Amino acid sequence: MFELFEVVFYTLIQVIRASWLNTFLFLGVAGYYLFKLFQPYFLRQYQRLLKSKSFLQQIFKRGWKGRKAIDWEQVWKQSARGLFKWVKLLIPKIIALVSLILWNILFRIVYMIPFVKQERKRFDKEMKPILYFKSYRSFVYMGLGFSFIAFILTNYLVTVLRATIRFLYFSIWSFKDASKAVNFDLNSLLFQSLLNVKVFWIAPILAFPLFLMGLVLAWKSAWINFEQFRDYNHNEEGDDRFVTVDEIRRQYKKIPNKALTYPGEGGAPVFHELTHDLAGQTLRTQMLWQNKTISRYVTNAERILGMQSFPSGYYYIEDKPTNLLGIGMTRSGKGEGQITTAIDINSRAELQPSLVLGDPKGEHYQASYKMMRQRGYEVDVLSFQNMDWSMSYNPLALAIAAAKKGYYEKTQTYVNAVAESIYPKQKGGEKGNAEYFRKSSISLFNALT
Repeated sequence: MFELFEVVFYTLIQVIRASWLNTFLFLGVAGYYLFKLFQPYFLRQYQRLLKSKSFLQQIFKRGWKGRKAIDWEQVWKQSARGLFKWVKLLIPKIIALVSLILWNILFRIVYMIPFVKQERKRFDKEMKPILYFKSYRSFVYMGLGFSFIAFILTNYLVTVLRATIRFLYFSIWSFKDASKAVNFDLNSLLFQSLLNVKVFWIAPILAFPLFLMGLVLAWKSAWINFEQFRDYNHNEEGDDRFVTVDEIRRQYKKIPNKALTYPGEGGAPVFHELTHDLAGQTLRTQMLWQNKTISRYVTNAERILGMQSFPSGYYYIEDKPTNLLGIGMTRSGKGEGQITTAIDINSRAELQPSLVLGDPKGEHYQASYKMMRQRGYEVDVLSFQNMDWSMSYNPLALAIAAAKKGYYEKTQTYVNAVAESIYPKQKGGEKGNAEYFRKSSISLFNALT
C-alpha cells in the first residue's frame, strides 16, 4: 500500500516538473476535491457571514469615523490577544481534523485485510451470476458439460485406484517373498490419465459405478444451477432484480439525513446515501467498524469540528401513500432502522404529519419525546398499563356519537365491537360451556351499555 502511494507521489512530481500547465491543472483538481471535502465548513461560515453582514458594516463605519481617536498600541495588544485566543481555539480543531482523516485512512487500509471483520460479507452487494440460463437447451448443455467432467474424473480415479490396489497387493506379498516388491506407478498420477478410456473395459467393476454416480451428481447439479439462475421473466411487467441507485435517484424524493428542515411532506425511507465529504466518510467508517470505544472519540472529534450540525448523507423517501412490512427477529434493528428514522424524517418536514405509533415497550417515546416537543409536536401517550400517566380514552366514543345523531343500529354495532374485543374468541376454540358464557357476557355488556 505504501509503495503504491510512493509511486503516485513521484509520478505527480514528474508531471508537475514537465510543465507549468500540469502544475496549474493539478492544483486546480486538488483544490476542487479539497473544497468538496470541506464544503460543509465553507457553507456554514458563509451563512454566518451573511447573517452578520449588517453588523460588520456598522463596525466598519464606526471604526472609519473614529479612526483618528484610535489608540493603535492598544489595538495591537487586543489583536494579539484575540489572535492568541483564536490560535488556542484552532489547535483542538486541527488535531481533531487530522485525527479524523488519519483514522479514516488507517481503518480503510486495515479493513482491506481479508481476515479483519469477516462478517462484513453481509454488506457486499448482490452477486450477479456470470451466465443466465434462459431455456432448457442451456440445461442440456450444462448437463453434458458436467457429464464430460464426470467422465474424465472417472478415468483418472480408476487409474489411480488400480495403481494403488496393485501396489498394496504386492507390498503385502513382499513380506513373504521380497522378490515381489514393486514401486508405486507414478505415471498414474499424470494428467494423461484423465483420457485413459481403457479403464472401462479393463476395470468395469470400478469404472461404471463411479461413472454412474458422477452422472447423477452432474445432472443434479445442472438442474439446481438451472433452477437457481435461470430467467423467470416471460413477458410479464417488471423483473426479478433490485432497483439501481440511478433509478432510486430519479424516482424518490431526496432529503438531508439530519438537522435540516426540508420542503414538502414527509414519507417512508427507502434508501440512504452518504456524502463524499469528511462527515459522510466518517459515518461510513463508523458503520463498518462499529467499535463503541473508538466511536466515542470519533464523536467527540466531530463535536469539536461542529460536524454534527450538518448532514452526512441523504435519504430518499416515498412521500406518497404506501404500505411497508418489516420482518425481523428480536433486537434485529427494526425500530432503530425504520421507526426511529421515520419519526425523525417526518418531524423535520415543512408540512408535518400527525404520527400514530405503536410502542409497547415505550422506548421510542422516551427517545423522541424531547425532540418532538422541540419541533412543535404535542405528544400524547395512551397506556393501558399505567392509566394515571396516560391520555384519556373512551372506547364507547363512536357509539355515543352515533347515538346522539339517532343512528341506533350503528350504535349497537359499535357497542358489540367493544364487547367482542373485551371477550375475544380463543385461538383453539371454546370447549364445554365456555362459548356459552362468553356470548352471555357479550350480551350482558351490550344490554347494560
